[in-house]
This record gives sequence, C-alpha cells and structure tokens, in this order.
Amino acid sequence: QIKGHRIIPIQAANEELMEVGVESLRHDPNILYMTEMRYNEWEFYLWSGEKGYDGITGTFHTVDSEDIPYQGAFAVSTRIGGSLKGHLISALKSCELVFILESVPNGKKRLARISEIFYEEDRNSVFANDLMRWEPQEMCWSYNDKLTKNLMLKMTKKNAEATQIVQKELGRLASTKPMDQPLKESLKSKIVLNE
Repeated sequence: QIKGHRIIPIQAANEELMEVGVESLRHDPNILYMTEMRYNEWEFYLWSGEKGYDGITGTFHTVDSEDIPYQGAFAVSTRIGGSLKGHLISALKSCELVFILESVPNGKKRLARISEIFYEEDRNSVFANDLMRWEPQEMCWSYNDKLTKNLMLKMTKKNAEATQIVQKELGRLASTKPMDQPLKESLKSKIVLNE
C-alpha cells in the first residue's frame, strides 16, 4: 500500500496529536497510517475522514469488525464528549475496509477476515460484510463477492481496471468456496443510531 510513496513519520505526545496531525496534512499525504489507535488517535483519524481523506489506515485491537465504527466513536466521545451518534456517523465515513488479524503460535499474526463496513439506511444500522474469512473447522478460506454499490463506485473511481480484476477474482473464488452468512450487524451501533 505504501510502496512508491514518500513517507513522513510524525510523532507527538497525546495532548499534541491533533495539532501536529492537522499540521501534517499540509503535506497533502495520499495515505495516513495511524498505529495503536486509542483515544487521541481516533480523534485525529475521524477528523481526517471528515476532511475527505480516503487513504487513512490504522491499527486497532479488536476482533469484531462490525463494531469498529462504534468503538472509534466511543473512544472520541469518552475523550472530548459530544454526541456519540454524531461521532458514530463520522466514524462511518472513515471505516470502510477492515482486516482482522488473529494470534497464532510463536507470537505471530494471521489474517482471519476482510470485511467491508457499511451503513444501511433502510435498517438504520451498521453491518460488516465479510469478503474473505478463514474457516478454522474446514481449514480453508471462504469468499463473498457481493460488495456494496458505494464501495464499488469508490474503487472504480480510484482504479477501474484493478476493480474489474478484483471483481472477477472474488467472483471466481466465491463460486468455488462460497461464504455462509457474510453479514454481521453491529448491535451497539444500532442502539446508538435508533435512540
């Protein structure tokens, strides 16, 4: 993801992160990469998403991809206050694809899921749509090629040729190893959105 890009590492104390982060955006970065996101990092991450940056990436410890927008919103709400619902809407602009890693022996990590996160207006709720998932009982991957229209439009805008390749390959894989129940609803988000 970062190959060929200029890398500008920035470090800041917690209380300086927003100021330093906002100043760093003057460099017009293509990708913002936040590590070990907690309270302050989530605030900057969501702020960046609100400003239209779509190359924001971060690491966060969790196993439930459907709840990541809620967890980010809750972190910001806990730190600075304000409307949890408002922060959740902001998080939904910033969290689109999630890669879940799980621990394996010898202190290593293994990819376990790739999920698309989306808001469904009809149900007023947030869902994770698993695109790839490791099935431990069968010891193989399962696949789902049903991406949302919104994600497909964004992908096509970035790179139409790559989008067609992804669609074709994901379709091929899903036809041989189809995924059972790829959607998972975030009950935490649903409660907040329907208060």
